[in-house]
Amino acid sequence: MIKNLPQADRPREKLLSKGARALSNSELLAILLRQGTTGQSAIGLAQKLLETFGGVVNLFKADLDTLTRTKGIGITAYTQLQAAFELAQRANLAPCHTGMTIQHTHDAVNILKNYYQQHQDEECIVCLFLDSRLKLINLEVIAQGTATETTLYPRTLIKRILHHNATSIILAHNHPSGVCQPSQQDIALTHQLHSMLRNIDVDLLDHIVVTADQCYSIMLKPTISQPQ
Repeated sequence: MIKNLPQADRPREKLLSKGARALSNSELLAILLRQGTTGQSAIGLAQKLLETFGGVVNLFKADLDTLTRTKGIGITAYTQLQAAFELAQRANLAPCHTGMTIQHTHDAVNILKNYYQQHQDEECIVCLFLDSRLKLINLEVIAQGTATETTLYPRTLIKRILHHNATSIILAHNHPSGVCQPSQQDIALTHQLHSMLRNIDVDLLDHIVVTADQCYSIMLKPTISQPQ
C-alpha cells in the first residue's frame, strides 16, 4: 500500500517536494484515483489501467462501461478522470492563442487543429470569440455530442457572446466519420445563426467542419487541407 512506501516515494509527497513533472504517469494517475483496492495500491491500480488501455490517451478516451469493468474503478473515479482530462485540454487550448488576429480561415484551422486531434471520437462545437479588431478573446467548447451529432442551443451561444463582449465569432464542429462535407442541417444552422446574430450586431464569420485531415468552410465553401 502507498502508506507503507518510503515518504519520498509517495506520489503526493513526491509532487510537493519535486514538482509534478518528476512523477511518472502511474504516480500522477494514482493521485487522481486516491485509493486502490484490497491488496492493490493506487499506484498498482494506475499501472494496471495504463497497461490495459495502452497509455494515458486511450485511458481517458474510454467510456464509462469500458472503464468500470476494471475492479476498483466506479463512477466517481471515471468522472474524476474525465474532469481532469477536459481541464487539461481546455488549459492547453486557448491561452497560447489569445490575442492573435484571425485574418483567414487557415488561422482558425491552425487553432482548432490541436483540439480536434484529441477529440476525434465524438462531435463537439467550438466557438472562437473575436473583438472588433478580429483578435481572439477566447475559445470555448459550447456543445458536446456523440459520435454522430451535436445540438447547439442558440441561447447558450448568445449568452457566451455577451459574456465575452465579442463582436464576431467563428464556429467549428468536427465529423468523426471523416466525411468533410457539411450536412444540410449544418448549412441550415449556419444561415439561421448568421441572420439571428446580425440582430445583435455580431458577425458569424465562418462555420468550419473539421475532420482528421481536412476542413470545410461553409461560408467560403472551399475544402482546405489542414496545415501541417
